[in-house]
Amino acid sequence: MRGSGHVIAALAFLLCGISPALAGAANAPKGDWIVGPINAASSSGVGYCSMKNDYRNGNSLVFARDAEGSNSLAIDFHKKVLQSGGQYTLTLHVGPLQREMMAIAATPTVLIIQMGLDRDFYSMLQRKASLLVDFQTSQMSFGLDGTQDGLKALTACAQAVGARKHFAQARIPLKAMTDEEYFPGVEPAAGDPVLPPAKFPQMQVAEPGQGAVTGSLGQEVAQATLQDQIELLKAENRKLLLENQRVAESMQREAAPPPVLQAPPSLIPSPGRGDDVTAALAAAQQGIQQALEAQQAQAEEARRQADLAAENARLKASLEAAQSQAEEARRQAAILTENAKLREALALEQKEKQRALELARAQEAEAQQQAAIAAENARLKADLAAAQQERQRALAAAQAAAEAQRQVQPRQAAVKPAAPVQPQQAAITLRQPNYRPDAVVTVQPRTDSRKSLQIVGKPDDFIQQLLTRSHVTGSRDPHNPAAYTWSVGGVYGSAQEQDMSGSSLAKAANEFVSRQEALCKGDFARTVGATKDLNGVQVMEGELACMNGVNDAAAAVLFIARNGRLAVITHEGPPSRMEKALSSRDTMISVLSQ
Repeated sequence: MRGSGHVIAALAFLLCGISPALAGAANAPKGDWIVGPINAASSSGVGYCSMKNDYRNGNSLVFARDAEGSNSLAIDFHKKVLQSGGQYTLTLHVGPLQREMMAIAATPTVLIIQMGLDRDFYSMLQRKASLLVDFQTSQMSFGLDGTQDGLKALTACAQAVGARKHFAQARIPLKAMTDEEYFPGVEPAAGDPVLPPAKFPQMQVAEPGQGAVTGSLGQEVAQATLQDQIELLKAENRKLLLENQRVAESMQREAAPPPVLQAPPSLIPSPGRGDDVTAALAAAQQGIQQALEAQQAQAEEARRQADLAAENARLKASLEAAQSQAEEARRQAAILTENAKLREALALEQKEKQRALELARAQEAEAQQQAAIAAENARLKADLAAAQQERQRALAAAQAAAEAQRQVQPRQAAVKPAAPVQPQQAAITLRQPNYRPDAVVTVQPRTDSRKSLQIVGKPDDFIQQLLTRSHVTGSRDPHNPAAYTWSVGGVYGSAQEQDMSGSSLAKAANEFVSRQEALCKGDFARTVGATKDLNGVQVMEGELACMNGVNDAAAAVLFIARNGRLAVITHEGPPSRMEKALSSRDTMISVLSQ
């Protein structure tokens, strides 16, 4: 219950300041009840109030309540009889209600009982004269004189403190009252015992946000109502017995012989007179009338006794039925409480199970994704290795063919090196390859496959001649006349020529590969071969791959160095078209070898 822990702490703070009481009467409070705020800090800002008193038996009793209506009781024994922090079981009795509670020893001398929102118990405290506490092997008694007004002041204090208003400390004087004075009823007849009429407590309706009255609270309300009904039946039974006694006394008075009235001497018949027979008949008739009246009175009394016996039997049966109903209500309440606990445990277990299943599914999905990535990487590596092997075989065949051709046809003169210019950025990227598998490639017929590549004219004519001899028609970049692009078989090709500025072919090739790796946003793989000489032209081969799971790309690169200029020719596309890219590059290497 919210705020209950703060009430316990506040009670412990308060009771540490109560002075020991002197020994005296068993259960009478020593003075006025003191009602006021508790001077204790609260982390949640909820206010508290207390009502305390010392008793003549040396103990102290304190009632505490917060602004939300949560209650606590505390008993200070003023001597070390407890184990600090220990838990103790005790039973509270007030009128027909009893509470078996678990108390906590805040200190070796102070015992605190958390009562919560027990409206029936506190309502009964205002209607009874004493509170009994069964603790360990003894029973303590606390007089409740003045608590009816004190508890009202305690409620007003808690509400004021909760609203952050000032509440001046109040002293509630003792008002000695018996249980009968809390139950005003009909004035009893003379000689009747004074019995309090039953007063049924009103059922408490749950306030908004508190929920319905269920569990042990509902059981205690039903038990209190049945107990009051039992008291009412007992009181009615006693009233019937008293009524029987008054009827019996009335019948005895009616059955007594009437006083004998002496007639005047002049009216008393003298012996021998003629009216003696008449007098005798009158006396006999009077005796018969009296006997009849006595028999009628006895019959009426018998009927009354029978009615009383029947009523007593009915009341006894009603009492037994009420006790049976109370026992059944307690049993049903216990079953409902146990069912609520089981449902709560089951719901918690199902929630934990669902969380475990979701975690297992997420882990399984992650494992499947990792396995798929690993399988794709392995496949790509295998494809790359196979393409490299195929390229090596094609290159070897091209070199063999070129060697055979050189033996037949003399090598043509090299082109005079051009003037060096500033290096330019190669027009190739593996991040976003411009695939155009639907482009139409114009293949020019090869007139003489044995004719060597002529390197004449302008510096960029070399690329144009290489593309023509390779049966590829490239489109010139309008912004860069030394750059060409084309597409064939789902592979995008590009070529660009630039000045090497005195750098070696290996260094220029590595710089190009490093730039491509910096542009890749995923896993990057590369393979760069050694420098080779083909008909006076230096060439290097390379294979690059960028795998980011979104736009994977692979490329076959050909680096050509001649007369201080560098030509970079790439064939790139998805990894599945790597074999076509290698084949296109090997075709150009074959042309260079002729």
